[in-house]
Amino acid sequence: MHMDIRDGAHLETVRVAAPKFGANSRIELVKNLDPPGSFNYEVGMRSGDTLVLAVLNSRGANRPLLDRLLAKVWRVATSDRKTSA
Repeated sequence: MHMDIRDGAHLETVRVAAPKFGANSRIELVKNLDPPGSFNYEVGMRSGDTLVLAVLNSRGANRPLLDRLLAKVWRVATSDRKTSA
């Protein structure tokens, strides 16, 4: 856990379980503490030449929604790579 202050906002950053896509992937959950009620998932997924960076902002932590979105984005990113090669 890391506490941070950006532009006057108090934030808490926690690394959560990595996505199941990509070899070198990470997800950090950034919670706004002042005022509370904003959650950002900051995602980096990489495999070979494919790199996907994403941010999902929501009023509550919603990992199932994030996983569904990442599955679709990763499928598109890797299928584009296969068809363009």
